[in-house]
Amino acid sequence: MNNFEFQGNVKETFQTEKVGEFNKRIVTVTAEETKGEKTFTHTLAFEAWNDKTTLLDNLEANQKVNIFFNIKSNEWTNSSGIKTYFTSLTIWKIEKL
Repeated sequence: MNNFEFQGNVKETFQTEKVGEFNKRIVTVTAEETKGEKTFTHTLAFEAWNDKTTLLDNLEANQKVNIFFNIKSNEWTNSSGIKTYFTSLTIWKIEKL
């Protein structure tokens, strides 16, 4: 997948959780977008997995960051045969600004 960047302010950093045999940690980051006279706040949830969870250790609320991430998506079919898709923003690097 391609690499992407998102710049914004840390809203919240969650604790590391165990997902099967993996470690996962989430950070939410907000950024504002102005269109005409209106300003919209966007909040994105980024995931850090395994050794990358430590990238979130020293982040503080309202701290400005640049998140480098990949977009990953998976298909899952439930027992009724209904397909669902999950998309995640997976961190590989963080720069504090």
